[in-house]
Amino acid sequence: MIQRIQTIYLLATTVLIALIFVFPIAEYMDANNQIFQLNFLKLQSVNQKTVIEHFAFPITFFTGAISILSIATIFLFKNRKLQVKITNLILVLVFVLFSIIAFYVYKFSVDLGSKAVLKISLLFPIIAIITTYLARFNIKKDINLIRSSDRIR
Repeated sequence: MIQRIQTIYLLATTVLIALIFVFPIAEYMDANNQIFQLNFLKLQSVNQKTVIEHFAFPITFFTGAISILSIATIFLFKNRKLQVKITNLILVLVFVLFSIIAFYVYKFSVDLGSKAVLKISLLFPIIAIITTYLARFNIKKDINLIRSSDRIR
């Protein structure tokens, strides 16, 4: 059913991952005191509003895919086994997203020769892993509850 606790967890996952579209991931300051900001799509200059040739499309792709899959999983409440499989896929995708973000933060830090100032949006995938795991746990709990009630009949 839609009003189960796993729905709240999957919605939290969707909101957390979608917030990556809103908040910057990291900021850098080069030797010329020019500030660069890494967001979900690209690395751009904050001071001059010029876009550098560094695009981060994998972050955009995985963020969108995780958001769409989380919403789709909510509406698969009649097929709980498929819900578990998709939540497992979401967990893997969030791990991959976090790895890609870490790669880009490190890559741009080396390219610009400066340290990255990490922003709050770097925590969103970590919290999304926890909420997705909790959703998966509660879906499995529902499956076990239904199996036990079927045995009683």
